[in-house]
Amino acid sequence: MHQVSLFIRRFSISALLMLLVFSAQGQTDWTFKKEVVDSVLELQYFSTQMPGYAMCIIKDGKIVYTGVRGKSSIKLNQKMSSTTQFNIGSVTKQFTAAAIYLLEEEGKLSLSDNVKKYIPEFPDYPTAITIDQLIHHTSGIRDHIEVATLLSKYKQDLNELDGMLSWIQKYPELNAAPGTSFAYSNTNYMLLAVIIERLSGMKYEDFLDTQIFKPLGMQATYVERGKHKTLRDGTTHYDINYKQTHAKPADAIQNAPGATGVITTLEDLVKWDNNFYHNILGKKNQSLINKMEQSAVLVDGSDTHYGAGLLVTNYRFKPVIEHSGGWGQYLTQYRRFPDEGVTVIVCTNAYLMSPFVMCDNVCNTLFNYKNLHLFTQNKIPEIVSKQICGPYAAENNLIRYIYTKNNNLYIARIAEGDTTAYPMRYVGPMDNGYAFMDTTGKSISIVMEGNKPHHLSWDGGTYFGAMRNYQYIDTTLEINFYKYHGKYYCAALDKKIRIQYFSKEDELTIHPFPFIKYNLISKGGDYYQVEGQPYIVHFGNGHLLIGNDWVYNIRADKKIKRHIDLWPFEKKSSEK
Repeated sequence: MHQVSLFIRRFSISALLMLLVFSAQGQTDWTFKKEVVDSVLELQYFSTQMPGYAMCIIKDGKIVYTGVRGKSSIKLNQKMSSTTQFNIGSVTKQFTAAAIYLLEEEGKLSLSDNVKKYIPEFPDYPTAITIDQLIHHTSGIRDHIEVATLLSKYKQDLNELDGMLSWIQKYPELNAAPGTSFAYSNTNYMLLAVIIERLSGMKYEDFLDTQIFKPLGMQATYVERGKHKTLRDGTTHYDINYKQTHAKPADAIQNAPGATGVITTLEDLVKWDNNFYHNILGKKNQSLINKMEQSAVLVDGSDTHYGAGLLVTNYRFKPVIEHSGGWGQYLTQYRRFPDEGVTVIVCTNAYLMSPFVMCDNVCNTLFNYKNLHLFTQNKIPEIVSKQICGPYAAENNLIRYIYTKNNNLYIARIAEGDTTAYPMRYVGPMDNGYAFMDTTGKSISIVMEGNKPHHLSWDGGTYFGAMRNYQYIDTTLEINFYKYHGKYYCAALDKKIRIQYFSKEDELTIHPFPFIKYNLISKGGDYYQVEGQPYIVHFGNGHLLIGNDWVYNIRADKKIKRHIDLWPFEKKSSEK
């Protein structure tokens, strides 16, 4: 581990030099032409009579462009506008984090405090979990909604603070030890909401209203704690068919206070965005903002690229601070380029309309980025390509796959419906392996053992970019499927699982519930994906681990059949 960390530090220097080279060659300053942005947005079809979007571009604190399309309410024949209200989902988390920092300013808490100090019913853990770890998703606490969904025990009362607290008391197990890994968890931010309420003596929504929304003049912003099909201004969220020819109001979903539930508009988000440059909240110290924009570091020294409800990362080599949100068909993308004073915000009220793609396209236009790759690949020695290609797996069930195409090398995330691939630029050999860089400027190191990879380290990915180690999966080893066959039991979740192998069909299946089965699709070695589900099953020696990148290390041990020795009874019987 020390050698890997040492290499990462050395490689960061070379990566920085390469970044400077690419920046000088391929990047230009911001340029804004309304007609060009118009043409980009028109590339994605939206009917004016269907649900739609509202987006804006902010430059130096002012809206320089607003684009709207479609209806905020079909029933009311209400058009989208910059004052349309949206549920911004997980973008809520940055408001929750700001509230915690305001309480810290008042001296009511310390970020290093044990959570149990303020929530006595919080489970006892060998290592204390701090408020700071909740903020940065390094607590190890599993997202209870994800676990409940895995167990088919999800009910919307789990989105309430009391329901959440009851769940984690019943199922207190962690993904990993506090501070050792990054795992996104709505539970972390619901716990922060509990702390806000208990320390302030106010409801979470009232604290945000009096301490953040009103001081910033966000008059159309509020927290929706319950579930409603329509917002206060009549905006509705919709299910639409794939061809986007029919829409119907979607079912209401209970908000999860602290994690989701802020309702706001583009115009109000501009006021929030401006506060990052000139803070007027609390004691009006810019230190509050600096803390929000500081990403956490794990105990091994690696950067999580996650601040306080904010991703602290880069977009095409430019530093950005951003977060996305999705809740009940509402989708939001918030992306700020702090060095340029530019922000792009896109909100939609239907799932099939992607604000993430729209935001990328607009950003590419504003900064004159090409839609494809930023660099041509260096020639990679053929032996290197042959050695390193194949699947790699992280502790949190993310599977990465390195492959070649048209003499170029790519790293992809292999998951259901996700084939996003990043070209890999060959940097050169290192003492124990090879160094690469992806198109976003993130380093990739591959550590070798002889002529085979041992693992790769990469802080890139499709969204969250914490540094992770991915163990190489040797696909050349022969697998005995019969060793998987049997009954398993997860004591932590009181869960029975059955694995069956059908030799005639050469089919491996998992039975998590009576009368329900799923095929297990091989990802190489002992790793399988549950077909049609976002879960990976990793078989070990007499056990299996199941989960996804939010909840992992869920272990179920194989039941051992006991053979009853009848000989003594037979002997006694024969003596009679």
